[in-house]
Amino acid sequence: MLHLKMGKIKIDFRAIKFKDLNGVEIVMPADYTVMFANEHWKMGQSIAADDLCRKIHKAGKTEAVLKDEKTTEIFEVDEDELTLLIQMFEKQPLVAGRAVRVGLDYLKNKIPTTDERK
Repeated sequence: MLHLKMGKIKIDFRAIKFKDLNGVEIVMPADYTVMFANEHWKMGQSIAADDLCRKIHKAGKTEAVLKDEKTTEIFEVDEDELTLLIQMFEKQPLVAGRAVRVGLDYLKNKIPTTDERK
């Protein structure tokens, strides 16, 4: 079976949000990208995971931080990295409850369909 790879997939943890019972929008913490990368890098799961952590961390820590500007916090992954990212998020999301489910839904919806691979 021929398995074609897609291009890069954009990930933005800030897009993980939901509303509480009062209708207030809950979003990931401002420094979530950096926290997630640091925590998973400390675990040292594999070279691929370490490389992905560096990529995620770089998106959250840029020169903009030094200039007191907002970071992009958007990073790009390929399909293999997306699979690894989902596994990392399932193992240690650094958030709890509903945010985990919403986060996993967000990441899993990024998986390209067969039609998108053509």
